[in-house]
Amino acid sequence: MKKHSNRIMFCLLMAVLLLGLTSLTYAAPANKPGSALKKQINLVIKDCSITSKMTPEKKLKLLFTRIGNKKNYAYERAPFDFNPKTNGWANSYALSMLKNKRGSCYHHAAAFAYLARKATSLPVRICYGKAKIYSSSKSPHAWVEVKIDKKWYIYDTNAKAFAGKGTWGKLLRTSSTAKKLYFPEKTILLP
Repeated sequence: MKKHSNRIMFCLLMAVLLLGLTSLTYAAPANKPGSALKKQINLVIKDCSITSKMTPEKKLKLLFTRIGNKKNYAYERAPFDFNPKTNGWANSYALSMLKNKRGSCYHHAAAFAYLARKATSLPVRICYGKAKIYSSSKSPHAWVEVKIDKKWYIYDTNAKAFAGKGTWGKLLRTSSTAKKLYFPEKTILLP
């Protein structure tokens, strides 16, 4: 009888473990937007009056102008313990930015990336590393790159709003200017 109950317990334990592993295996990708983020994205796209008849470039310009306007979204430093190598940060930072209307360059990049991806369906990636946006020395920074006609373009809403770059927007990734300003360490391609 004791052997039989041990077997049952073992089987139950294995079933629980397998179910747990199965749920981990099929978990949604960390960068896939959840329902709360999707709702915020849709609200901004609607508020920008983006339609399916617009060109991708027009959609990007409208979104860039919205997110890159410091009257709409204020700057706030990233938490001191922030680590951009942590899985899922982009999703939570984008949601925070769109709901609270404030955030760091990481928040700006995440929010613009999800908006750009949803509005245009173009390949979009969040980049982070170092940049010479605020001074002549390299400092930690995040920005967005969008692939248009087989070329990656930098969209840095944070630089537009807070680094005195005026209407600065789309910058060809391989240009000499981009190579002098941006030094990517890692990119996150959105699904």
